[in-house]
Amino acid sequence: MSHELLFLKTEHTLKEKLVDAFTNPSQDQHYTANAGVVFFWTCLPYRGEWRCKHTAHKGMLLDLGHISQNLYLATEAIECGCCAIGGYYQKKVDALIDVDGNDEFTVLCASVGHIDRDKQDVYKHLPDLR
Repeated sequence: MSHELLFLKTEHTLKEKLVDAFTNPSQDQHYTANAGVVFFWTCLPYRGEWRCKHTAHKGMLLDLGHISQNLYLATEAIECGCCAIGGYYQKKVDALIDVDGNDEFTVLCASVGHIDRDKQDVYKHLPDLR
């Protein structure tokens, strides 16, 4: 109950498992393997359902949206990039982070890393604010 990050395990083949979990023929998200950090948000629905009953899922989705948006704002502030990822292999991601996929399951992921803005066409029309 100390509200802090806790080291749980080392994953020696993390890059390969990230590519496997996020890449399929229609979504080539191999960049996750090169990210500085990949965030995984999970959901434990029963924790909200016992208290909020039929509105629990709405609240969980709203919270997820707020958390994701704040990650985008924080990464932009430190001149990094963020990509929220909802398209992934559910079972592979759940297994990667050791959640059971039933009572607790992944609901969103996000990769964060450095962006070389000089190589990104999308940024060329924007003024340099540094």
